[in-house]
Amino acid sequence: MSKRQANTDVAIDVTSLISAEEFLLSQNRREAPEDPFARQCFVEIVQSLIFMSEVYVAHPVLHTPSPQDFGDRPYLLRALVDSGLLRPYTSTQLSRRPLLRSRPPPSTICRPCTD
Repeated sequence: MSKRQANTDVAIDVTSLISAEEFLLSQNRREAPEDPFARQCFVEIVQSLIFMSEVYVAHPVLHTPSPQDFGDRPYLLRALVDSGLLRPYTSTQLSRRPLLRSRPPPSTICRPCTD
């Protein structure tokens, strides 16, 4: 019997992709990026793509964006969306599953030790 993998969906914002792209471009120029967090943004995006079940990008204004709503830049966002590695996050996804449970399932409630 196969064990169901936990849902590890994550959403990232456009500014992280802009900084990650800046890191890549600065590496190509053999210069330090202007953004001090550019490398960290790049690393977090790569780790998310490798380890998370789905990676979404939130649009700064629209609640139900399509891939075309993000425009042509940043190029990194466009390339990841076009390849299917990154998907637009829509507000309708919130209604598909609850974010929080009112009570934890009985198996996770702490019980005093009997030792």
